[in-house]
Amino acid sequence: MPSLNEESIMYRVIAIPGTSLTQSTKTAQEIEKFILKEYPKQILSVLSMIGRSEKGETAQPNYMEVLLTLSNDITDLEALTKELNKKLASKFEYVQFITTQPIAMRIEELLEGVKAELAIKIFGDDQKKLNQTATEIQQELSKIKGVERMDLESQLGQAQIKIEPNYLALARYGISVDEIMQIIRNGIGEEEVSEKN
Repeated sequence: MPSLNEESIMYRVIAIPGTSLTQSTKTAQEIEKFILKEYPKQILSVLSMIGRSEKGETAQPNYMEVLLTLSNDITDLEALTKELNKKLASKFEYVQFITTQPIAMRIEELLEGVKAELAIKIFGDDQKKLNQTATEIQQELSKIKGVERMDLESQLGQAQIKIEPNYLALARYGISVDEIMQIIRNGIGEEEVSEKN
């Protein structure tokens, strides 16, 4: 698919898993202020969005999207983007900045299920092993000529809740595992309890 030229800049900003909403909000505000201070004539406004209302991997508070409204006077968008990328990476070393464009990002997400032009997904149960394998793959791929940028999205540190039903206690009270699972899906799994017309 040919790459779009939307004449715009959007960043996917990824902090480490487990980052709180409060910290992400603070980081987003700092990014906004920094961009507007550094480029007052080229960038008219900055809009940050943290997480999303719908389900999915981007619903986490460690994920942000930062959309820049650009001035019509910009003559070299590519140079501005490269300069901004360097400054942001230097100033905010604790987050990953992935440069994209609004429409292109949504198309990539719809076509591939991820917010990248190319992605490798690794599956398994052992988070440490998965992270090690991902790092090894990243090192090998970095040797390929023409690879411009790679980011590793680590899941280490991601909060998890492990629920193990006590089958004897459930049987004693006549409660089925299915009933417990339904309560969990309603309570913390974001499944709707009811619908109001």
